Amino acid sequence: MSERSRNFRILKEAYRSFKRKQYANASVILEKSIQSFPDNPYPVFLLAVTKLYSADLAGANTAMEKLQRVNPSYIPFLQLRAFMGLKSATGREQAIAFYLDAIEKAPRDKILLKGLRQCEDLNNFASFQKNSRITDLVEVKGPGIVTLPDTVLRRARKIPLASKGRVGGIKWGRIAVIVFLLIAAVITGLYLAGVRVPEGIRDKTITIDRKDAERIDMVDISGSGYGLFDRLNRQPVKEFYTSPDVMIAEFNEARKLMKQGRFNSAVVMLNRIMNSNASQVVKQKCEFLVKFIIDSDDRFYEKPDVKAIQQKPWLYRGAAFELEGKTANVKRFGNGTGFTLMVDYDGKNFKWIAQVFSPEKDAAVNGDSVKVQGVYIYGIGSEGNAYISSARVEVTNRDGKSK
Repeated sequence: MSERSRNFRILKEAYRSFKRKQYANASVILEKSIQSFPDNPYPVFLLAVTKLYSADLAGANTAMEKLQRVNPSYIPFLQLRAFMGLKSATGREQAIAFYLDAIEKAPRDKILLKGLRQCEDLNNFASFQKNSRITDLVEVKGPGIVTLPDTVLRRARKIPLASKGRVGGIKWGRIAVIVFLLIAAVITGLYLAGVRVPEGIRDKTITIDRKDAERIDMVDISGSGYGLFDRLNRQPVKEFYTSPDVMIAEFNEARKLMKQGRFNSAVVMLNRIMNSNASQVVKQKCEFLVKFIIDSDDRFYEKPDVKAIQQKPWLYRGAAFELEGKTANVKRFGNGTGFTLMVDYDGKNFKWIAQVFSPEKDAAVNGDSVKVQGVYIYGIGSEGNAYISSARVEVTNRDGKSK
């Protein structure tokens, strides 16, 4: 029996002890597994949960710190950290901020979205905070059905591939590595006739380096081995493609725009495919590129066409916007400031409402006129509210005095 097989049996025994509420025994077994495989996030995660059930908060915190080092994008870790943030939050806004931080890393995770919706929608937040349980908002599975983290293209950094398991429906292994390294043939001009120009965006270019351009080229959907359309799903979709040629053309045009540094235009095309009748493999590759854009350090923040975004908000996730307006409902918490922004407020009316979360602890006060630069996050909350994860908040006027 291989060492991995023995470790898997150890993890199954630890999980069995955990389910039987034999937390001390589970902790001992998990710590042994962690010593053998220190880079495996699962036993560290289960140890953190076990420590919480044992009321060992110091031990749980130590395990969470280790998990942060081992794999900060591990979805069960994000769920547990958001839950712990909810329990320690001083108010609804701070709890929402914890969930937003997690959702930026795993925007399609249903449990994180459920937690955020409950923070927003419930009238009695204090009761929800007190009575919510780990099992309500954290998925604790056995070792054979572990959810692996989203794979994210990191700027100037090698991406580690899991040796086993699935990430977003793609089985990683030697074949997948080879496929991901195939470079697409140049698309013909005939395809480009079907590409739709994004609305709501007036993009400017940013120069990107050669390594980033090569990473973009590595992600391709034009190979003959891919089924481009999801022919099994009968649920309605927001966008619909009738021709695979048009989808391929739009995907390749998005990659071209990315290599030109026109990230905002590219992200609209990628989001269109992600919200369409495309197959899950195609959507995963689009998500790959959207996260590359979100993680990019160098962004151009532009004033958006608010009306176009209100009509199709799902197209703009990851776009970098510059907004101006007046602040309200300012809340301060441990990791920053949250406030409501009345966009283009003229003293009586405003065009849009956005919830802004800034890592600056004293970013603004109520009634400030501000200029906000940040990344747009779509699809959070029952009312489809706009959320801006802010990179910069500039106060332009306070108490009638220009800054």
